[in-house]
Amino acid sequence: MANFTQKALMASFAKLLNEKPFDKITVQDIVDDCGVNRNTFYYHFQDIYMLLECLLQQETKKVQDSLGDDLTWQEYFEIGLAFAVHNKTAVYHLYQSMNRETLEYYLGQVIENILRKYIDIHYSEACISEERKNFIIKFYKYGMTGICLEWIAQEMTDQEVQRHYIQDIEKSFQRSLGASLRK
Repeated sequence: MANFTQKALMASFAKLLNEKPFDKITVQDIVDDCGVNRNTFYYHFQDIYMLLECLLQQETKKVQDSLGDDLTWQEYFEIGLAFAVHNKTAVYHLYQSMNRETLEYYLGQVIENILRKYIDIHYSEACISEERKNFIIKFYKYGMTGICLEWIAQEMTDQEVQRHYIQDIEKSFQRSLGASLRK
């Protein structure tokens, strides 16, 4: 039962975040939309910030669970950015709020999970040291997170440009790993 209520509260929060900025959402707004009382909210979450963390953790886990072994680079990133694409206004509201760092952290986690999975699947035969693999992942994670944040700042208006960025990064990423194969 508690899990159902938590999910309902997160869904109400996500819905409200698509309607108005983060700093304009109150606990009362959430419980009114969800149809529960304030005590129920506080039974599940310490505050709205904890609710945000749980929502982003849930979305990060969804991405991780959706990353199959037979997907292309493009498909990995379509899965990774699906929440942002389907909730453009909510993500933009988070980006514009004091919670930009939280958004950036979880976006980075999603990208890191994708990169690690991609290397593990498509470069499993490569002799890449763990240290080298971690460096490559970290390098591309920060670059891609920055590009995604820029795209969010522009209110995610041009998805075609984003696809081209991802394709260009894929070529660079593969060259980096290819260089590792030759060493």
